[in-house]
Amino acid sequence: MNNIKIDLERVLSDIDRNIFGGYMEFGHLDTKFSFLDVGDSPGADKYQLQPDVRSALEQMNISNIRFPGGNFASGYRWMDGIGPRDQRPTRRDLAHNCLIANSYGTNEFVKFCRR
Repeated sequence: MNNIKIDLERVLSDIDRNIFGGYMEFGHLDTKFSFLDVGDSPGADKYQLQPDVRSALEQMNISNIRFPGGNFASGYRWMDGIGPRDQRPTRRDLAHNCLIANSYGTNEFVKFCRR
C-alpha cells in the first residue's frame, strides 16, 4: 500500500504569479462578470472599458489575460476581429447560441494589452 505524507511546513519554492490570470468575457453574453462593455457605450474609454472596470483591473493586478475565454474561444476566429469594426462579419456563437458582431475583437484586445 502507498502512503502520502503532507508536510505543510515544507516550502519548495515561491509560486510564480504568472501562473494566475484571467480571461476576457463579453457583456452581451450571459456572464457573471464582464471585463468589457462591448460597443460604443457612453463613458467607455478608447479601449471600450468603463472607468470602474479599468479601476478594478488595475487593483487586481492580473499578470496575464487571455482573449477570448471560456466556451466562446472554441469557435472564435481571430481574423473576424481585425480591421474596421463596421466591416467585420457577424457569426453565430455555437457555445452560447447567439450572434457575435465582433465589435470587440483581436484589434481591440491588442490595443488593450499595450495600454
